[in-house]
Amino acid sequence: MFFIAIKEEYKGFKKLCGICGFNWEDKSLVKDMAQAMLHRGPDDSGFHLGAGISLGHRRLSIIDLKSGKQPMYNEDGSVVVVYNGEIYNFKEIRKSLENKGHRFRTNSDTEAVVHSYEEYGERCLEHFNGMFAFAIWDSNKKKLFIARDRLGIKPLYYYFKDNAFIFASEVKSILQHDNIKREINKEAFYQFFSYLFPLKGDYLIKDIYELLPGYFLTFDKGGLVKKRYWQPRSRTVSRGEDYFCRLTEKKLLESVKMRMISDVPLGASLSGGLDSSLIVAMMNKFTPDKVKTVTVGYEDVNNEFMYARKVAEHCNLDHREMVIELDQLSSIIPEVVWHMDQPPVKTSVFPTFFFSKKLREKVKVALVGEGSDEIFAGYGRYKMMSLNLSSTAGFFRKSLRNFLTKKTMYADNSKSKKSLLDYYKQYSYYLKFFNIFRKGKYVPLGYFNRKDETSVSKGNGFIDYEKESYDVIRDISAKGDGDALGRVLHIAARKELPSIQLLRVDKMSMTHSLEARVPFVDHELVEIAFSMPSNLKLNNLTEKYIVKKVALKYLPREIIYRKKEGLQSPIASWVNKEFKDVFSPVLNNSSLVKNGYIDSRFIEKLLRKDISSQRATQIWFVSMLEIWNRIFIEPDNINNQDLSINAFL
Repeated sequence: MFFIAIKEEYKGFKKLCGICGFNWEDKSLVKDMAQAMLHRGPDDSGFHLGAGISLGHRRLSIIDLKSGKQPMYNEDGSVVVVYNGEIYNFKEIRKSLENKGHRFRTNSDTEAVVHSYEEYGERCLEHFNGMFAFAIWDSNKKKLFIARDRLGIKPLYYYFKDNAFIFASEVKSILQHDNIKREINKEAFYQFFSYLFPLKGDYLIKDIYELLPGYFLTFDKGGLVKKRYWQPRSRTVSRGEDYFCRLTEKKLLESVKMRMISDVPLGASLSGGLDSSLIVAMMNKFTPDKVKTVTVGYEDVNNEFMYARKVAEHCNLDHREMVIELDQLSSIIPEVVWHMDQPPVKTSVFPTFFFSKKLREKVKVALVGEGSDEIFAGYGRYKMMSLNLSSTAGFFRKSLRNFLTKKTMYADNSKSKKSLLDYYKQYSYYLKFFNIFRKGKYVPLGYFNRKDETSVSKGNGFIDYEKESYDVIRDISAKGDGDALGRVLHIAARKELPSIQLLRVDKMSMTHSLEARVPFVDHELVEIAFSMPSNLKLNNLTEKYIVKKVALKYLPREIIYRKKEGLQSPIASWVNKEFKDVFSPVLNNSSLVKNGYIDSRFIEKLLRKDISSQRATQIWFVSMLEIWNRIFIEPDNINNQDLSINAFL
């Protein structure tokens, strides 16, 4: 049992859920939409119907299990909300609202959202610290108010065409409406190839959009209005290392403590890397019980089991391991794509699927370490990207090339030569990649080079959209700090973090009805990170410098300063063996080719016999696109599909 002080201070958090609705009354449709998200909330459901509105809710109960049923109303029933998430500071908000005369009937943070809207209107969002996606129907104003949290931890999509407005936590819920034409959005499709996500909030299906992080929208008789209420801004504070080290530790501890509140079993993922290890070490400060953790890895592949065991021993954890066999991956692909609502772009989706499944056997809530790399500069590529935007870029690139060329000449075997050349090729790619900011040159960010991309389609799909894509990226980067790293991290926080990492964590955890909480993705912690000088995030060759300084109080140095590896997916081995029986029939019978989105010659080139690691990743990526297309575009009805892998062969 957790410390009583924690439970009393924060009691009232409710659940992670699925929400849906639209701007007309239809009981049958809203029930179908909620049912499509049963996995997000298997414990309960609720609905509100009235003139010009239908709202639905699925509930996964976490705290205060007997109350808090949704939809939830204000005192006179004129304001109603469906809500997915947690407002961590709702106790303070409630006290302030009670002083202003608001009456509460429950201990729910959901009710605090309702009364905050009554008191502050759209500016209620300024008062919330948490992760959320919600919709409020104001019957007096006949207005729908929809919002998403600042950093995009919880997903929210909407459809808007011919004055029909539909929203939901998942796209498959929106697609329950039969009149939606499921046609691929070409601009989003080609941006997906280049960047691994659409840039402007478009979805891969026309007329469906993602409500971007830090945005809200209103819909009434005047139409749809979308506004941004928050974005990370770099305002460097001239303070020293000790100041930011204390501030970062204090806020991260607060963030971990708030996210440990639960009336159901709670645990954590543990990779053995810095971020997840620091989270579980901090969790130990707030519970007398052993923290339950899970580590997953692949068979016969370098994994992080050894490091996770060291952390488990150091922190006295209740630790378990799960070995992923490669033949398991192919069988779950359609299920993974179905739950992701889009083609998965990183193979890390598979270990996330399996650790969520394993953790769910023992717990209902899990803390995870995502977010630190994008906020505190944890990826090795940031070194090269940052240098490329500085005046020393040309000198550095030339020096690196000369150094590696000389080393290659004297390498004593072909393996050493190949390793050195691969190193130069990798970092030259990153340097070239970020010329986009300095020269306005289009450079792809995904798995394909410029030549590959122009050969994907018979037409000029990539060429048609590249200038607009560049303009969007340049606009996002311009909001960052004046130095190169600040601009790079601004893009990471605005696009890569929500569109890849947080989406993966939400969709794969909710597949197993597991609530995932992300302590590093606290907007106040992000604001601290964006206020510190860049050399406290990337210090010479040390990534996440300030996080590592904080971790020295909690973890052994060998965990903190070891080389970052992550969970290495054996993509080349898998594609050449187990996955070969899948991608060959899938791509040789491609519906994307038949419908003109991909050129058959591109597929033929992709399937040549020599499958390198890079080619294997490309094959996997295009196969995911094809399977997504067959699930979400091709069928007459997306429900009740056979999601066994054999159905796609």
